[in-house]
Amino acid sequence: MKTKSRTSLVLMELIITILFFSICSAVCVQLFVAAHIRSIEAKELNCAVSKAQGFAEVMRGTDGSFESILAEYPEAIGDDETYFEVYYDKDFKETTDIENAKYVSDVTIDKISKIQNMEINVVKLDDYENIYSLTATKYIRK
Repeated sequence: MKTKSRTSLVLMELIITILFFSICSAVCVQLFVAAHIRSIEAKELNCAVSKAQGFAEVMRGTDGSFESILAEYPEAIGDDETYFEVYYDKDFKETTDIENAKYVSDVTIDKISKIQNMEINVVKLDDYENIYSLTATKYIRK
């Protein structure tokens, strides 16, 4: 009789241990998934900041004209002298394939007398989420 009760006690202890490890593994999997998502978001943000700063540096490093800025971005698609877009693939490399692009930089240039403003928005095309925005200003001497 004692052997039977000991066996059932060991089995119960084993079931409780397995249940405990299952709960711990479920929590750990959730943590790893959350960390992976945060890592992807951080990579996107770093790339978006780099691209936006690049536009601002080109504007500040040139005479600020629309043509001089577009000369640095041959893959840009612009409608007029105040707005253009640059599309990127999943690795943030410039692309002309708009259908398969994952990100876009919207750049708007606004010139008021001798002050030129550039509004840069880097957007994720999957859900149109704005990843990063930057406004740069330049004083134009003539």
